[in-house]
Amino acid sequence: MTEVWEVISDPSCVSEGVERKHCQRCEHFETRPIPELGHDNGAWHTKQEPTCAAKGSQDLECTRCDHVLDTGEIAAIGHTFILWQKTSAATCTAAAIDTEKCSVCDTLGANTQEGHHALGHITGAIGGASAPTCEKDGYTGTGTCTRCSASLSREAIPKWGHHYHDWTAPTCTTAGNSERYCNNDCGTKEIRPTVYAVLGHENLTEAFAATCTTAGNPAAHGTCTRCHADITGTPVAALGHDNSGPAATCVTPQVCARADCNYQLAPINPAAHDWSNYSQTLAPTCTAIGKETRTCKHNAAHSETRDINALGHSFTQWQETSAPTCTTAAIDTEKCSRCPLLGTATKTGSAALGHSFSWTQTIPATVTTNG
Repeated sequence: MTEVWEVISDPSCVSEGVERKHCQRCEHFETRPIPELGHDNGAWHTKQEPTCAAKGSQDLECTRCDHVLDTGEIAAIGHTFILWQKTSAATCTAAAIDTEKCSVCDTLGANTQEGHHALGHITGAIGGASAPTCEKDGYTGTGTCTRCSASLSREAIPKWGHHYHDWTAPTCTTAGNSERYCNNDCGTKEIRPTVYAVLGHENLTEAFAATCTTAGNPAAHGTCTRCHADITGTPVAALGHDNSGPAATCVTPQVCARADCNYQLAPINPAAHDWSNYSQTLAPTCTAIGKETRTCKHNAAHSETRDINALGHSFTQWQETSAPTCTTAAIDTEKCSRCPLLGTATKTGSAALGHSFSWTQTIPATVTTNG
């Protein structure tokens, strides 16, 4: 007899469960512990996002009870210095200074470059005095510069020429610029034909799907060898086996329904037949039983046969068993409609025939006397 254990309380990560079985002949119960499951390593969850300069934090949580199993750091993203900010204005004799600026947090970096060209002196004492431009010389005049109060004599101020910031190279997460403007605010734009797309992180572990027994990560992850960023992806816990497929039968076990798994969830069940309808294989008679058989749709070698009760006599007909005479009626006896057997019941059949007289000459007639 197969033992059937009933779960009374489920086990948890840190405590045992209990199951019991019941004797089918008496009221006795027997119990036994179900071992604790232990924690199941799940996915890392970000608790504090990293910034350009500060590390973030993440927790590894159990998939069943959310208990924190481990904590870890997420590396700081690092500044992305692809912008420039004017940090020193241009004067009559000195160019402006531009300092690199992070596009994420606006922090200024250590690198600088020349910005707007030196403005040159301006005086209104001599007509025609003008400031230089990128493409045209300017002129000073005798007198005092109206901008910086320097004493001036008329002289040419060389044109500045266009001055551009460096082209921005693409990074793992940002594209390189395809156009740039003159720093001297003249509106001139320079365009390069090649579009430098985002590079993407390199040498990451390829994404892989979770299976019934192993965790997966549907996104590439790891440490980028170009920018050294730690990419966590999106970890997915093991899926567990899928019992939604066909149940075990008399010839096949139940297996996990998930593709490429085929883990056996339940063994072959000798009693799990899928029977056809019964079909008569031996017809019953009035006195003999018949037979009918059904076969398993999973395996025709599995069959069951059962009796069909004998039909019993059906005395619905009558048979003349004593012919009528001149003075007595016929006798009819009951007869089975399925077989020749006569029963015990009788009834009056055809009426008596009555006498049928014929004349026979016993004395011949003469000329003078009747016969």
